[in-house]
Amino acid sequence: MTLYKYYPEDRFFERRLVRFSQPSALNDPNEALPEMLIGRYSEDDYEKARREAERAGMHDATIEDLEAFFLKPFPSARFDERSFPGLWPAHEPRLKSEPFDTIAEYDHAIAIRAMELLAERANATIGIFSLSRVLSDPMRAYYANTHQGLVIGFDERHPFFAGRCLEVEHSDRPFSVSSNDGGVRVFSATFNNEDILEGRLETIPHQLFLRKRPGWEHEGEVRMIAPLTAATAVLNSADAYPVYLFVVPASAVVSIEFGYAAADDFVAATMGRVADQSVWGHLKIIRRRRLRSRMIEDEVIS
Repeated sequence: MTLYKYYPEDRFFERRLVRFSQPSALNDPNEALPEMLIGRYSEDDYEKARREAERAGMHDATIEDLEAFFLKPFPSARFDERSFPGLWPAHEPRLKSEPFDTIAEYDHAIAIRAMELLAERANATIGIFSLSRVLSDPMRAYYANTHQGLVIGFDERHPFFAGRCLEVEHSDRPFSVSSNDGGVRVFSATFNNEDILEGRLETIPHQLFLRKRPGWEHEGEVRMIAPLTAATAVLNSADAYPVYLFVVPASAVVSIEFGYAAADDFVAATMGRVADQSVWGHLKIIRRRRLRSRMIEDEVIS
């Protein structure tokens, strides 16, 4: 299986470097904004609880069973404003200077703080490299400079990619962050309130970065997620995020496709860089051409 990366220009063949972008540096950072569920459980919570119930032999567990045995902590009583009115309004200066009037207001603030901490940690520690399973003219137009750029093909079976490419899920349902019972749940991860207040969030659920709206489904996107500490090089950038570059083995690259509007000097310069390094001798190189009939023809030039 070939994975494709669309480029408006040749940024790859001199040093074989690709950028793994921090989540907030992606071109769609707001695609998966969460739904906050305060005092409730999400579908993701129930799905995880059902799997745990199945493993425990509870094949006919009800919603009440899932909550009682797999979701609610023990003991589950909380010092809310109805049961303990003398404790409210309650102060938690690690969240805000003003007091909280209700436990729901407090849980909402905790959930927001958890997502802020996850975003900060993700941007400081992980990078994402997006690829596509499809070749299409809309993507050549959008990502490859209106057919003036190129598309690089990578071998998904190569050890650099094998087992590391995560499918992007497409759904109108946002992921949910549930805050109740003294903790916050985000996909498979559960964080207790004290860890959130102290900024101790070590686990980053990768599912946070693998859900987009159905309008993007045509791109056939897969994503690789890697620790930024593994980068080969780091460059300063004009935007807020440094550029983390990872080297890709030459043997993982299988093809180059030049767009039909690619300039001759651009093609020649890229071909020159390829010819200068013997490691590229195995590449299949295609130049697309638009015929007078307006049909597109793929010419194999190497």
